[in-house]
Amino acid sequence: MSAQPHIANCNWDSLPAEIVEEIVDWTNLRDRSMLRGVNHTLFSVVQARFRTGLEGIFALGNLELSHMIDVLRSTEAVISGSSVLLLLNPETFIPGDLDIYVDSSHASQLMKALREKYPVHEGTPPPSKPSMMEEDYDNLEDIQDIYTLINGDKKINLVVGTDSAITPIFHFHSSVVMNFISADAVYCAYPELTFNWRNMVNSNVTLPADVVALKTFRERAKLCLEKYRDRGYEARRELTWKEFEYHNCKQEWSCPRTRRNTWDKGGFTLPIHCMLGKTHMSSKKYRSRFELWSLEQPGAEDCKVRNIIVGRICAILNSSSHPAI
Repeated sequence: MSAQPHIANCNWDSLPAEIVEEIVDWTNLRDRSMLRGVNHTLFSVVQARFRTGLEGIFALGNLELSHMIDVLRSTEAVISGSSVLLLLNPETFIPGDLDIYVDSSHASQLMKALREKYPVHEGTPPPSKPSMMEEDYDNLEDIQDIYTLINGDKKINLVVGTDSAITPIFHFHSSVVMNFISADAVYCAYPELTFNWRNMVNSNVTLPADVVALKTFRERAKLCLEKYRDRGYEARRELTWKEFEYHNCKQEWSCPRTRRNTWDKGGFTLPIHCMLGKTHMSSKKYRSRFELWSLEQPGAEDCKVRNIIVGRICAILNSSSHPAI
């Protein structure tokens, strides 16, 4: 369900609280970010759902929200992986663990901060590097180390980026995992795809030179795409969904050939403190590190789309109210 432009015209105050809550529960995070400004009733419901969603994500690692927000801020770490989808498209699936990304200069500090919940003592597995075939880390180009922290049935994958916490995120198999939660904001790189349950395959990845490693890499990538397909996200290699049939290649934000960056207008960024009812922070405060990427190799042929000019004319005619001839 998507929030419509005329939704503010609804008399929300006349609706029973349980009906308002049920409506909000059918919306995604982008819809909720718009609904929260309609009136106090919606603001309260959206705020409560947002906090519950964040708490649920941190609970995957048995971590407490306010404490971990401070930890993320001091270590410049982010939450990424499938758990972020719980906040973007709520009530979909439950991941089995929590992925935290941090740069190499803050890795030790973050590990120390997690020791309270994941202490090292007799009978507790020490931080270990998992098998690549058991995790979704199909591209190690910008990853220095990966550690697994375990406490009972709780598990955290600590991904250490070589230079940046977020660089590896944009080198993974597809657009559906190109999201993260920082101390100050939620970021989704491809909102027009992700919020509509679409997933664009990333063809701009470094392939292993070894034949055996290449086969393993492709098998793993296929499994990842199938996993998210089973969770409702349809994957394609080209932007061939109907609403994109007249798109501008290399300009449309969802186009795999468009050069993207974390500061452009194509991403969805939502300040956490604003959603929790606290003082709105300036964009400079929650703006992430600048990262540049695309989902297609440089020099690839343009998308095979319909004539854009004809498409625009058809769209105008379809939207007009001319009487039938």
